[in-house]
Amino acid sequence: MPSGADIDVLCPAQVGPYMRQKIDGSPMNGNSAYVHYSAGPAAIFVEFAITSGPRDAHAVLETANGEVGGNLVKAEPAYLTTADGTFFAWTRAGYYWSAHAQGGPGDLDAFMRAFPF
Repeated sequence: MPSGADIDVLCPAQVGPYMRQKIDGSPMNGNSAYVHYSAGPAAIFVEFAITSGPRDAHAVLETANGEVGGNLVKAEPAYLTTADGTFFAWTRAGYYWSAHAQGGPGDLDAFMRAFPF
């Protein structure tokens, strides 16, 4: 289970073969951080937010569902997938992440298998 607000822990510098390239923004105060990872030509774009609790994290997930039109599962952790397998979003308590693989579902699978939360 994630804890704290240290982005280096919550969006690690390395996730499997993927190295974090840059972070734009801050996940605090209702804002999102945008984290870019790559492994060779494969790229993963992560949005990360720290909310005040599960209800707010689920609201962010529902907004994402409205944007991508995926399959939303409202549980804890809640999650969202798209039919093409290139986008996955999830919550853990008041934390929200989404990961989008421009290169296809294989890239996303490799990233998600290694992501710690």
